[in-house]
Amino acid sequence: MGIKLPSPAAIIAVAALVVATSGVSYAAGKIDTGDIANQAVTSKKVKDGTIKVKDMNSDAVTRLKGQTGPAGPAGPAGTARAYATVTTGAAYETARTKNFTTISRPATGIYCLNVIDSIDVTTTSVAVSPQWIGSTGDNLSAQWVENDFGCPAGTDVGVRTFTFAAGGNNTLSNNVSFSVVVP
Repeated sequence: MGIKLPSPAAIIAVAALVVATSGVSYAAGKIDTGDIANQAVTSKKVKDGTIKVKDMNSDAVTRLKGQTGPAGPAGPAGTARAYATVTTGAAYETARTKNFTTISRPATGIYCLNVIDSIDVTTTSVAVSPQWIGSTGDNLSAQWVENDFGCPAGTDVGVRTFTFAAGGNNTLSNNVSFSVVVP
């Protein structure tokens, strides 16, 4: 029985693969920062989230903090204009609250929150999440509500909190702590 030889097409394919991969590894090993012209890498060419504050000089960080957009001054990536953790007693946890001012609970499971005057919440989506520590019960939910639902006029952020049972209805509840963020 003879040895079966590969087809000419298979030999050409393997040779092409070897040539292609060796060129990439050669280029990767030979290009360094000295080979890149100043101003050659633009923001369009940089993958989002790859440059960190520690990678920037202080002038760049200062410029970033001073940038403005439709929602006002922008801070470094990962900051929020306002955030709060709200307890089941309708109070802010002081250490986990920034730029929220007043809070009330006019009815079961309905929270009415206000932020400092310089923040316009009508230009963003508010994020709300239940906090399991500090809450009681299972199957908890916290929702940002944009429309009138029982808060007085002038309320910036409305939140409703629920408990629910599988196959049952959601029930407004005062037993849900939550976090709220205004990006």
